[in-house]
Amino acid sequence: MRSWADHIKGAVTLLELRGEDQFCNSIGIEIFSQLRAQIVGLSDPKLLSYLPNQQTISCLQREVAIPNTVVRWSNKVCSYMTGHDSISHNLSDILARLCSIKEDIHTRRRAPVSALLKIHEDLQNWVTTIPAIYIYTTVVVETCPEVLSGYYHMYHKPWIAALWNNYRCATILVHDLIIYTLSTLNPPSLNDKQDILDRLVISQSIMDRHCLEICASVPYYLNFQNCRGTCPDSPDSMSRVADCQSLIWPVYVAASMDSSSDMMRGWAMVQLIRLGRMIGTQHTNVLASLLKSRGEISKWLEGE
Repeated sequence: MRSWADHIKGAVTLLELRGEDQFCNSIGIEIFSQLRAQIVGLSDPKLLSYLPNQQTISCLQREVAIPNTVVRWSNKVCSYMTGHDSISHNLSDILARLCSIKEDIHTRRRAPVSALLKIHEDLQNWVTTIPAIYIYTTVVVETCPEVLSGYYHMYHKPWIAALWNNYRCATILVHDLIIYTLSTLNPPSLNDKQDILDRLVISQSIMDRHCLEICASVPYYLNFQNCRGTCPDSPDSMSRVADCQSLIWPVYVAASMDSSSDMMRGWAMVQLIRLGRMIGTQHTNVLASLLKSRGEISKWLEGE
């Protein structure tokens, strides 16, 4: 935990020293975007291509708020961003608010459901802003072990798949928090009980759908084709390492939910171990073990 805190402190100090001048050119904006992505918790293949052996442990995973410096400069940089950078920036801002809510729950055991529903609404609005090139296609296939639920997605670029998975992770975590809050922190009164039960059903359905969609992105990363292709055990370039590494956290999130089936957990464990072989990391074996034991990553991180 101390090494992670020191790393974040160093990154924040760097942002402070660079000041607003860092936004005067595209390189400065890119550096800021990559540092913020690592701090917040975006699975960004561009960042991981620079740091292929770096395991990004983010504020989202640690359940702590984003440092004020990062929030302040994020508000400044938005006017300088266009295109993909702007779309990614907007999603990062939503994730930053989610980090703050997770910290509130972790430290104060409180979270207004209205704030979580507002984040859900903003995530849905974010989807409406993305251009046509971001839209993926769905391929239906026969039953095979490499595909979990009879279909998988095809994307134009790996970074587009990563962005979609960031959105899905955020949505899953929002509704997981809604279910936790309604079930644990705010026991319903008799008058509110039916409304809350309806809300729980809706949130669970949204979570289940997005978990499946993360799983449906895996065959694309592994160059899988129609149950007749092969899933290679080694990537063909450094960029492929970065692409595959950006998939690790979303797969873990999808399979780690309390409602995730044993089938999904088992399938995800196989994919995590396969990804670890491909990119040369033992980190995925730890996550697979956590899935097997239904352990919590937050407790593992506290022991670092």
